[in-house]
Amino acid sequence: MENPLQTRGLLGQLLAFARAAVTTVVHLTFSFIPWVFDQTVGTLYRAVRQAIKRT
Repeated sequence: MENPLQTRGLLGQLLAFARAAVTTVVHLTFSFIPWVFDQTVGTLYRAVRQAIKRT
């Protein structure tokens, strides 16, 4: 990756969206990045399910 600072920023924003309790993204590991995506997709999935319930 050309700019790891941008990658950390993107992962940080995804974690903020998922409301995960992480203050700073420090280490970009092969296990951390999929975990971030899992947290984000889980939050999005719950929001969609809740929206469908309301209709």
